Amino acid sequence: MIAAQLTDLEKPAAKALCLQFILHEYVRALEIASTFSACKGPEFLQGLNQIYPDLIEGMPVMKLGILRKLCFYCEALLENSQKGEELLNVLDDLQLAAAKERRKCTPSSCLFEKLCPFFSLLTKHFEESKEDEVPLFSLLELRKTLNRHLGDGTVEAFFQKIFDTPQDFQTALSLGFARRGFEGFCRQHADLFEGLAWEPLTKKF
Repeated sequence: MIAAQLTDLEKPAAKALCLQFILHEYVRALEIASTFSACKGPEFLQGLNQIYPDLIEGMPVMKLGILRKLCFYCEALLENSQKGEELLNVLDDLQLAAAKERRKCTPSSCLFEKLCPFFSLLTKHFEESKEDEVPLFSLLELRKTLNRHLGDGTVEAFFQKIFDTPQDFQTALSLGFARRGFEGFCRQHADLFEGLAWEPLTKKF
């Protein structure tokens, strides 16, 4: 279904959709992996299975899991933008790390720590899509969750790279949605802009 949606879209729209899918799956992976160091064995394996399911010999259909979904979306991103190979390389390493964690069967923060740098690679693609308000709005929606896991000010530091002020950022989103016929969209989500500030910065890209 998703593959068909991407195939039917023009490349810029398909790229924007890929970025949204990647971002949301990435945040899911962070949320789950962030709990591993405090998990007991069965809880750890249950969470790990959501991120990277164990393969069973003779299984007719491969279970996806978050990392495999991310691979699919990054391959689609590469197809529609000619960029994204570096994301796939990181995902290969993450899948190897997840398999290693399964063999050890000892809860740790290792996978979470390896997930965190993925964000800086992903935001390079958002930076190139600064004219597309939809993926940027998704990043705004997930700002608090990302900052909780990656460090206060992480998302704001990225926004500051491409917009001089929070007001410029909000204006760009508002104009973008207005062009699509959603003039009041940002006003309806004004709460997401509350507290948005470029200073102090704790992360630089």
